[in-house]
Amino acid sequence: MNAQDGLIACRSAISNGALSEADLPTEIKLLAWGDNPSTKGNIKVGARTLAALAANQTRLAFDKVGLDYEHQSVAKHPNFKPAPREYAAYGVPEVREGDGLYLTSLSWTPSGQTNARNYCDLSPVVLRQSEEVVFLHSVALCPQGAVAGLEFYTPDPYAQPPMTPELKTFLCSLFGVDESADDAAILAAGQTFAKKEAVEPTEPATELSALAASMEALVKRFDTTQRAQILSTALQAGKLVPASAKDLPLETLSALVEELPAGSVPLESRTPAAVQTLSSQLNAADLAVCAQLNITPESFLKSL
Repeated sequence: MNAQDGLIACRSAISNGALSEADLPTEIKLLAWGDNPSTKGNIKVGARTLAALAANQTRLAFDKVGLDYEHQSVAKHPNFKPAPREYAAYGVPEVREGDGLYLTSLSWTPSGQTNARNYCDLSPVVLRQSEEVVFLHSVALCPQGAVAGLEFYTPDPYAQPPMTPELKTFLCSLFGVDESADDAAILAAGQTFAKKEAVEPTEPATELSALAASMEALVKRFDTTQRAQILSTALQAGKLVPASAKDLPLETLSALVEELPAGSVPLESRTPAAVQTLSSQLNAADLAVCAQLNITPESFLKSL
């Protein structure tokens, strides 16, 4: 199996918008019809893909393909984990003529429901012949891909994560509002509830303390998620964030990162794009990133 006819992790200019709805998507697009640039050459979805892929998936018992985390199901990949391992979802490969390659009928696992939105990018592992994809081995959720474009969702450091159905049901019940209420109405009801409880507490002190602790944990979780998204987006844009800025208030950090010049840190491949062992050497740009993130080079390599 040569470089043109091998399993590779490839990327293309596609965004799946997984944060646009409260529920995770039922299908994701992996490759566009025609040419898809990658770090290992051109990856094509065309007539040969349409004719051969479905038969190969059935023949090799890959009617359903796993959506894993950072290529943990690829045997020769540095992130490989032996079974049992976690998968985010399983789906059915589908080639759509003139459109591209999809993973459809997605069934999300409990792990995927909890963890999938921690990853903004996708990386399909395919077998190609004469540049054309003829087999899909797996798809990985990953934090940063080698080529910008193929995304599970586009990180937006200034957007609030969608409220989960469970949290919305709990808050509506607690504040006495209908579940059809929007976020603004729920917030207003919560403020009214807080004022009422401060004047005329109706719950035992222990229950109020537990509620306060729960709300504090939710706020802390939101702050941590937003802070991580801001720093991740800055890194993707090549922005050099001072280490002293990372503990600033969230709004101050957002404003600072927005004003920082892009391209201060050279952008290179940061997530393995091919099923090959990574070099253990870090260049000057990688070491600068380690210094800014306050991590060791060993931790940096393990995170790739």
